Amino acid sequence: MSDSTFKESLSFFDFQPAPGVVAYHEANTEIPERVSPNQPGRFSTLQRPYMREPLETFHPKSGITDLWLAWGAQTGKTTIPTFGISYKIEYEPGPVLWVTPSENFGRSWSSTRWMPLIDQNPLLERHKPPNPDDWKHLEQHYDRMTMNIVGSNSPANLASRPARYVVFDECCKFAKATSEEASAMQLGAQRTKTFREMGMRIATSTPTTAEDEFWLGCLGGDMREFWIPCPSCKQSMPLNHVLMDSPQDLEAIRSAPEDADFSLHWDKAKARQTDGTWDEKIVSETAHFRCVNCEYPISDHEKPSLLLSGEWNPLFAGRAENTRSYQLTSFYSPDVTFGQMALHFLKGKNLFGLQDYTNGWLGLPYHESILEVSDSDVLALRSDYRLETIPKDAQISAILIGVDPGEKTTHWTVTVHSATGEIWLIDHGTVLELGDLVELQKRTWEIGTTGRRRAATGGFVDSGYNTTRVYDFCRASGGFFWPTKGSSASVGTWSQTVVRSHPGLILLTYVDYTAKCGLYEDRIAKRGSPRLYLPENVGRELCRGLGGQKKLQKTTDRGQIFFWKKIADDHYGDCIKVAEIGFKAMAVGMN
Repeated sequence: MSDSTFKESLSFFDFQPAPGVVAYHEANTEIPERVSPNQPGRFSTLQRPYMREPLETFHPKSGITDLWLAWGAQTGKTTIPTFGISYKIEYEPGPVLWVTPSENFGRSWSSTRWMPLIDQNPLLERHKPPNPDDWKHLEQHYDRMTMNIVGSNSPANLASRPARYVVFDECCKFAKATSEEASAMQLGAQRTKTFREMGMRIATSTPTTAEDEFWLGCLGGDMREFWIPCPSCKQSMPLNHVLMDSPQDLEAIRSAPEDADFSLHWDKAKARQTDGTWDEKIVSETAHFRCVNCEYPISDHEKPSLLLSGEWNPLFAGRAENTRSYQLTSFYSPDVTFGQMALHFLKGKNLFGLQDYTNGWLGLPYHESILEVSDSDVLALRSDYRLETIPKDAQISAILIGVDPGEKTTHWTVTVHSATGEIWLIDHGTVLELGDLVELQKRTWEIGTTGRRRAATGGFVDSGYNTTRVYDFCRASGGFFWPTKGSSASVGTWSQTVVRSHPGLILLTYVDYTAKCGLYEDRIAKRGSPRLYLPENVGRELCRGLGGQKKLQKTTDRGQIFFWKKIADDHYGDCIKVAEIGFKAMAVGMN
């Protein structure tokens, strides 16, 4: 056989490589108006460029076996598996199991989104069976593959069919596992065992809690975020709702006041009405996103061009070779404005708490509180002595001043400490300047009604704000005040180091998590021993400074992490906390 004859015989077969998933759909797929009333017509990723990379995971050569999408509302998360599986019908057919929260949910999706898409496009429509009985809402027999759509609450349907591709759509709404039956995701994943590395599992949802099976699966991937460049400083960043002074601390938005300095910003001076409520029109009109690096105000009209320059960045690069996970907030949606995000945030914070906003719009899990300090917990600490007096039965080992400096005011407390660890709060207040605390060194407090008086032994000052000024003040006090600093470590107690810039000054560093557990959990919430006592006439301001604390948990790649939520007005709690740590250091002989 000649070379030309051999080549002619090969031309009988189609050896054309499969095109890219995005290229295929943008060249061939029309979206029916019934499927997308707002944007019917030829499929395009021009407005949603963040879809491109996840869609390409469906290409035969991608090597991806597990895809997780933790996306906020209106971002198009169901579009990814819909167009991914329709591509597989043409280029890599195999049995499909599409799992939805319920059979009714699946029937609705099939009749309103999936089947119209197939009917509208000739390349897909030609794979339909000639017999209408083989193409129903929940069971469809194409020429080279079968697709079954089942509800998560039907274990029999989940366990009875092998599948090369399994889609878990809105899986956080699935029926929960029972003692007799595994979860829908576990049952569905088992259906792909026959296909081994040729199978693919796709899970999409807005997360619920950090302990949910879906979020744990996302953490098993590389957790990619879509970063865009700032028009001004050109630095890349993800569009997340964060506090500007703590851009990585998403948890802090829950405890921050409404007018805190957020990356999602609006004109708070104009929008705040005389009755304290927000003018929604002004909030919506002035809302914008501020660059977390240079604070440049990014407007809605700039967002489309910035999205085109965006790219996915993995938080955990190289974690799992065949697993991808993508996290996306609703900020990226072309259908959602910054004003709408601001209104959803304010309504959620004021009316319902932030779980819906966190889950549905930020695409993040809501961390459940495992301990909360209530006002009643604080009031239960009251004892039979009055403010500005020392209980006559207190075993005085030290009287300490705890100080929490702030931008406008500095808070202070005076506490009596016994050798066995009991604490009595006897005084508190604020000063404008650190130097005003010198007057406290001169004060004395009466012991009961005995006429005997005692002065403070020493003091401990938090150095987190205006550090150099704190160091200067402590050194000038001649050893009466000592600087302290909280550490973000999760284990440990305290240590001391020499402040090199201020010879002779010792800095007491403590683990903030441990200190808060000792104060808020053990002494206040559980009223454990050694006790914390408050005067019988304790005021509302002090209660506010000790209450509202929440101990939370979240799941990370390192397992369960426990932490305390940031509270905006816990200055008096911080004062007592640093005094307690200081007393412990003194008890073992702080240098």
